[in-house]
Amino acid sequence: MRRKANSCLAQDTVTDNSLERITLANPNFLSDLSLVAVDGDEIVGCMMGVRRTKSPQEVVRAQREVRHVILFFVTEEHRRKGIASMMLEELEERYRKAGVSRIRACDFAGWTLFSGGGLDVPRGHFVPRG
Repeated sequence: MRRKANSCLAQDTVTDNSLERITLANPNFLSDLSLVAVDGDEIVGCMMGVRRTKSPQEVVRAQREVRHVILFFVTEEHRRKGIASMMLEELEERYRKAGVSRIRACDFAGWTLFSGGGLDVPRGHFVPRG
């Protein structure tokens, strides 16, 4: 998965450590919010979502109805075929069923890489404005 993501991301690279941090080591990661698109036995796309359920608590409370997309890619040769739209529609449907009113796309850096790392996140830092 990491190699495939790196082949699709023009600016960022995903290390084994960072992929683990945003998935298995992330207390907010839920596998049911992750989608993988395949063509035969080849991974051609991925969309990973998270919901704040565990930490930090002030952000969990402020973002009850917010979910995030933390990693997303489609291989270049499979773009413009509706794969991204299908994955987003499926993730939106799962979020909608959970009562979510807002989806936010996160860049790969930021809180997803450091989740559970003891960072002191200021109150309201991730709260949508307006």
